[in-house]
Amino acid sequence: MTVEIRKLESAYLDQATATLKRAVSRMIQNKILQWDELYPTKEILSDDIASGVAFGLFCDEALAGYVVLNERQDSEYAAIPWRFIEGKQLVIHRLFIDPAFQGKGLAQAMLAFAEEFGTKSGYASIRLDAFPPNEAAIHMYEKRGFLLRGTVRFRKGIFNCYEKLLPVNE
Repeated sequence: MTVEIRKLESAYLDQATATLKRAVSRMIQNKILQWDELYPTKEILSDDIASGVAFGLFCDEALAGYVVLNERQDSEYAAIPWRFIEGKQLVIHRLFIDPAFQGKGLAQAMLAFAEEFGTKSGYASIRLDAFPPNEAAIHMYEKRGFLLRGTVRFRKGIFNCYEKLLPVNE
């Protein structure tokens, strides 16, 4: 299986939306109720792609995963006692893997890509939030060295906020 991560173009919007719907259905089956018909939507994915911040993970040219990498932090993040405040922070949003491709380490590959992207782009750290009932995601972030810094409340409940220092890129 050939795996490649690249910036998404608008031609992939329908595939990304279909992948999202399958991922959300699997989350709901697993009683992880963090996403629904209000978030994220096709329009949000379209904006991600148009803004040049959406990346797709392809397995043998099939779109298997999606992630957004940008600097946008929700206002709720201001209450978190972040440890790494110097420099720029990269923020991970909307990371999902098509259920047909789950369990193959692809989300880990996307995180490794985000860390490499952040380091090469001069970011000091990476931040993200995760829904506590999504125990597999929480375990993955912690295994990769993301540290819990606090919690925030969004529409669907309490979310953990994580942070990871990136190596200095000289």
